[in-house]
Amino acid sequence: MSICTRAMSTGANSAYQAMNNVSFFQHAAFAVVGASSDTTKFGNKVLKCYQHRGFPVVPINKKTPEIEGLSCVESLTVLSENLP
Repeated sequence: MSICTRAMSTGANSAYQAMNNVSFFQHAAFAVVGASSDTTKFGNKVLKCYQHRGFPVVPINKKTPEIEGLSCVESLTVLSENLP
């Protein structure tokens, strides 16, 4: 079972449907608000799913500097302030 399948088998049917929506993935980058370093948490599973599929992703977590090898951003506000 893939990382994405396991992440979506936690009962998040609408998230699973969104992950299979081709137009959803036409965005340039993604942010996971509530990303977690705890591998049992949904925020970690979703982050890994994006990584597994090769999508550019930014973890949003104000308490942790790095998750799954990616630098975290404190909030969406901070992220939007640093966009080109």
